[in-house]
Amino acid sequence: MNNTTALQRTICRSLQQAWHLGLAVMLLLALPVSGFTQEITSSIRGTVLTPAGTAAAGESVTVRDTRTGASRTVTTTNNGAFSVRGLTVGGPYEIAVSSDEYKDALITDIYTDLSGASTFNITLQDAAGEIEEIVVTASSVVAGADLAIGPNSAFQLAKIEAMPTITRQIRDIVRLDPRVGIGRSRNGNGFGISCQGGSGRSNSFTVDGMRSADGFGLNSSGNSARNTFPIPFDTVGSASVEFAPVDVQYGQFTGCNINVTTKSGTNEFMGSAFYLFNDDNLTGDELNGDKVITDNFENKDYGAEFGGPIIKDKLFFYVSYEETDKGGT
Repeated sequence: MNNTTALQRTICRSLQQAWHLGLAVMLLLALPVSGFTQEITSSIRGTVLTPAGTAAAGESVTVRDTRTGASRTVTTTNNGAFSVRGLTVGGPYEIAVSSDEYKDALITDIYTDLSGASTFNITLQDAAGEIEEIVVTASSVVAGADLAIGPNSAFQLAKIEAMPTITRQIRDIVRLDPRVGIGRSRNGNGFGISCQGGSGRSNSFTVDGMRSADGFGLNSSGNSARNTFPIPFDTVGSASVEFAPVDVQYGQFTGCNINVTTKSGTNEFMGSAFYLFNDDNLTGDELNGDKVITDNFENKDYGAEFGGPIIKDKLFFYVSYEETDKGGT
């Protein structure tokens, strides 16, 4: 009996030591990551005012993500201010103001950017009348965007999906900013990006806040894994390009930071697939009547994405795959 008890105690101590060791390893692995993280969420804030234009203190404000049903509730301060941070980029969101003294207010169709906070000034209405709640769209209230530190451009999912991209890389999106120049390497398929005339090697590229770049600085492709986009292009949920942001969370670059966040599942099932094909038989071999000698080649690019709910309003999934096959035949 004593031997059994001693053995049990030894096993327990071993398990505790293993747990502490595993926790220490996790903390050590997390330490360098904190130096590379970038902003991957957005926020909604603003001020709630009474019909007389004074601050409406103590009012309940709920911000709800209509994609997942997730909601956060806060109370306005003495100045009528409210702020909800750590929101998934995109939307649409809703802001619901519940009041015991005035009519409730509901702001719909709110979309957030990766580079800053969406700010709203909401004026409540007198409780007189049969209407209990005033519903307006985000474009109908006084709103603004507090941009990140330093000049930047943000690109929501709707803009990314609407933009044509030949190379299926984020370079086709960030080039909309006039301060961004695209290199011509690899017949226009390279990832070289110049920000404000600087070298592409001085930029930073992050995916969901994690650096995906060549830390040694000799590879201008923008990532250390390959010379194309490091994740399936259909996975991109939002993007931003930030120039010289003066903030402690940024570092190890002197050009610009290209920040990309990925999609996640929602309460609705969604999916898409694509297949691109090109070879020498589909390419012209004459120029002004002269025969042009071309090598045999065959290029394929295909992939798919799929996402949806596992448990509605609680648990979601999203998967994406893309493969590129380029070579001679």
